Amino acid sequence: MWMVITMRILFFQRWFGVRYGGTETHIRELAQRLARKGHEVHILTLKGNCLRGLLPRIKVWTVSKSWGESLFSYETGDPRLLLYTSLFALKAFLRLLVIKLMSVRYDIVSVHFFTEAFLLRIFKWLLRWPYLFFLEGYTDLEAMEARYANLQLANSQTVIEKCYAKFGYKPMIGLVGTDRTRFRPDGYKVSFDDDKKVVLSVSRLAPQKNLPVLIETAKLVCEKDTNFLFIVLGEGSERSKLEKLIEKYGLQKNVILPGAVKIEDLPAYYRSADLFVVTEFPPDETLITIIDAMSSGVPVLATSPTGKFEVIGDSGVIVPLGRSDLLAEKILEVAHDEKLRQELVKKGLKRAERYDWNRLVNKYERACELVVNSLKKSKHVSG
Repeated sequence: MWMVITMRILFFQRWFGVRYGGTETHIRELAQRLARKGHEVHILTLKGNCLRGLLPRIKVWTVSKSWGESLFSYETGDPRLLLYTSLFALKAFLRLLVIKLMSVRYDIVSVHFFTEAFLLRIFKWLLRWPYLFFLEGYTDLEAMEARYANLQLANSQTVIEKCYAKFGYKPMIGLVGTDRTRFRPDGYKVSFDDDKKVVLSVSRLAPQKNLPVLIETAKLVCEKDTNFLFIVLGEGSERSKLEKLIEKYGLQKNVILPGAVKIEDLPAYYRSADLFVVTEFPPDETLITIIDAMSSGVPVLATSPTGKFEVIGDSGVIVPLGRSDLLAEKILEVAHDEKLRQELVKKGLKRAERYDWNRLVNKYERACELVVNSLKKSKHVSG
């Protein structure tokens, strides 16, 4: 029988304090729920406004941003990226050292990116804290580094298969999820002008999100039916480029970029949409935005280079990557066929059930305990 043990857990992630992205939302949900279950939860991150709203019982350790550092430096190919990353690593190490000198010992540290994992590995002899690497998506660099963690988790079966094919190990499955008490079809909605069909996308305005395809799609849709409003929630380095494209196509009344919205306001935006669209590259990532949309009762349309998108399955519409013409065609089809739209809504709601945070946090808790118990056993045997 599985016995619950109380653990002291550190989430170590650079961007958590300064932005609301998919990984940061994932960590927030895990941290809050684990704290409510009685675990002692700490977070080490950059100091910023996104730390507001955490449970008071969660202990937060922060380091400062470097002078001139932008949240979008890593997206724009800033030549100072390596410098900023190195400065963060140095400041984070000094903070970890202070924590160690205060006699704080963690049962497990959760890392989600390369830099934090690399730091824990090279100083493992000093810190002596076990850690797990949660692969939020796939890059060769992160998959290679994750090999050294005490345990690896991956957010999709596709990522697991890639890790095995390239580096010979299989992470455990560790899905990301949605809060189905917040993201649900009923509740407050946002009012939009002109009673247009609302197509929503929630994304950082970053190159890898492939948002020009969405703007081109909006142009094709509005050439056939002007009764559409495309809303892209998020902020990022591509804002100026996207605004110029919107102006070029004369879509100022049909495409709006409201910027980032408060995390508590997101559910109202989701349930106010008629369709949800994803145009970014990786079909091997379990995107929280897709799950939130399905849980909110909104049909999902996405692009993929493989014709598949693991988190969507057969619960949405998938078109080839970069095919704005086909994406526009499918948006018009779903928007004008209420029977089809409702079928997709029903499938999406059913699929979202498997991604409920209340279920997934238990799996994450067990993964942490697996590491803690295995280390206890090894110490007992060696003793």
